[in-house]
Amino acid sequence: MRVIGFAGYSRSGKTHCSRYMKSWCEKHGYNPIEMSFCSVPVGANVPMKVTHEQRQEELTVLFQNLKKEEKENYAKLCKYDLESEFKETIIIIDDVSFLDDIEFLKKHSGYCCFVDASSRIEVPTMKTVSDHLARSVTHGKYPLTLFNRIIDNNGTQKQTRKILEYVIPNLICE
Repeated sequence: MRVIGFAGYSRSGKTHCSRYMKSWCEKHGYNPIEMSFCSVPVGANVPMKVTHEQRQEELTVLFQNLKKEEKENYAKLCKYDLESEFKETIIIIDDVSFLDDIEFLKKHSGYCCFVDASSRIEVPTMKTVSDHLARSVTHGKYPLTLFNRIIDNNGTQKQTRKILEYVIPNLICE
């Protein structure tokens, strides 16, 4: 199981990158699951009444269950010489917003990518939670070395997809 998160300013393309990664994973035989650190799960319209820390605790339990399930499924397939049917789970988190989110990912052997769209979008004045980490990085409070990859999303969608075509397999196979 792999865990990969995306950080950056709001409207920088984090969700676009995570959705592209999800479709890439499906196309290449992986089992992608899109998740969120925020209080609203991906695709939901109703806020959950949990704190950020409670959400991380829930995700920890979920990750543990997914790892156990994945291990059991692989063992069953091996028993019948069907290893080639195994689909590794790739967890994709589209809203890494705080330093402890990155630490959480690393604790679970995950990776974090910073989506840079600084020349394409007007840098907001901390309007959303997702801007907190991006602003801290931009102003030098945290180094860019926190991130495993920097994804340049200052061009067209086609150019970003070309970058992702290179980045995704490298993240998954590291």
